[in-house]
Amino acid sequence: MLLKAPKLLKHRLILALLYGCGLRNFECCKLKISDIDLDRKMHHIREEDRS
Repeated sequence: MLLKAPKLLKHRLILALLYGCGLRNFECCKLKISDIDLDRKMHHIREEDRS
């Protein structure tokens, strides 16, 4: 399976976020640790300030 292929946990997490949450690569890169709630299995979406 694709999600079990990477040996490092951080790489598995990135693939799981991309696939499971439907994130694009640049959206995943902009995530911060504080955006992810592992207890509730949710992530917070922030609106980017474009000013």
